[in-house]
Amino acid sequence: MGAQRESCILEYDIFSEIQLSNIQDATDLISNFFPGTLCSFSLFYNRIQRYYAYAGPQEHIDLFAMYRGMRIPAEDSLCSHAVLHAKEPFFLADAFKDWRYVHNPFVRKGIHAYIGSPVTLDIDPADSSTHRQQVSIGTLNICWINQTKESVSPTEYQVVEYITRMLQTQIRATWEGHRRTREARLRRTVLDFLDLTFEADKDIGSLRKPTNDALPVHTNSSTSFSALAASAVDMIKATLPELQYVAMVDVRSIMTKVSPRRSTLDRVELMITRAALDHPSSRARLPRTNSLLLRRSMLLYHYLELRISPTF
Repeated sequence: MGAQRESCILEYDIFSEIQLSNIQDATDLISNFFPGTLCSFSLFYNRIQRYYAYAGPQEHIDLFAMYRGMRIPAEDSLCSHAVLHAKEPFFLADAFKDWRYVHNPFVRKGIHAYIGSPVTLDIDPADSSTHRQQVSIGTLNICWINQTKESVSPTEYQVVEYITRMLQTQIRATWEGHRRTREARLRRTVLDFLDLTFEADKDIGSLRKPTNDALPVHTNSSTSFSALAASAVDMIKATLPELQYVAMVDVRSIMTKVSPRRSTLDRVELMITRAALDHPSSRARLPRTNSLLLRRSMLLYHYLELRISPTF
């Protein structure tokens, strides 16, 4: 589960300023509903808990010397029970009456009551099935300093749940907006490359339809494709520096009988996927979303091949 949590955090780009801003907004909002409390968001990454947002009276913030990125030892964490074991808000009415927390340094410093609401995201945000796997990446925390809390009212419980769901929705919406922007930039880059290819087409005889029944010169074709592919890869990498792996494959050499259940595009997709898996830089981490991007990129590669390849 730890590896899935870390992969999920990276996929949603939680450390980006826009996502951290979403988290801070949710923390500020929940603080307004619970005045006088110390509210925070803690993230679990690489088996380490860190605070990335906080709100509340300044004297409480100073008491715990809180700052963004503040690290909490796992053994001192109050939030781990919420993020690792609970699927709903976790309530601690009196920490001094619970043997798990009575010796906790934060409890001894003043946290007497606590609510922790796990923030849960889809492991694969591109998965549209009804049984999507989810993982908790962190918690929204509400701490009562030097006072206990006998119970949580239904209204308070609703507020915590609503703000948690709002944050989860905002994180996903930000991811979707980023994905659409990235795909639009990738599509624009490929189309720009196609335009440049057409302009240079007259100077690349091997990529034009042969005349007088002449046989194509495969050596020149291969050389020309290599140059075009290198140019395309450079353009894509320059436009989308966050991409970890870019592949251009000459699909003209694929000569195979296509079964009714498997198209040539399927075979090319399999070939590129295998190439990606064999590449050292992608072998260590090839998320599920990358597979989706590979499939979508295949359509672009196929379109590129159809536009610049000769008809023999």
